[in-house]
Amino acid sequence: MHDVAEETKRRIKERHIETPNDVRLYGHNVVDYSPEVKNAKNELMKFLFRKLYCHYKVERMKAKAEKMLQELFNAYLQNPKLLPEKYQLRMEKELPQRIICDYIAGMTDRFAIEEYKRLFDPDWRV
Repeated sequence: MHDVAEETKRRIKERHIETPNDVRLYGHNVVDYSPEVKNAKNELMKFLFRKLYCHYKVERMKAKAEKMLQELFNAYLQNPKLLPEKYQLRMEKELPQRIICDYIAGMTDRFAIEEYKRLFDPDWRV
C-alpha cells in the first residue's frame, strides 16, 4: 500500500493533477504501483500461475469439486425433498435452479463434501 500511495503522489505532482478532469486527461492510471513493484508483482503472478494455480494437483481438485457440485445440483433438481425445508418452500415461487444455486453457494467446502458423501456414499451414515 505504501508503494501505491507514493507512486500516486509522484504522478499527481509530476503531471500537476489538481482536478478530476486532470485525471481523465492523464490517459493512464493515476493510482498504480511503481514500475519496480509492478514488475515484481507481474513476476510473482506468472510464478503463481505456473507453480500453483495451474499445478496438476490443483487442476485435479478443481475437476473433482466441479463434478461434486454438478452431482449435488442434479440430485437436488431431481429430488427437491433433499433440500432443507426453507428452500423447498421457495420452490413454489422461484425457479428451482436458482434456489439450488443459492443453497449450494452458501455451502462451505467441508459441508459440500459431507453432503456429497451423505447422498452418494453408501457407507456414509445418514
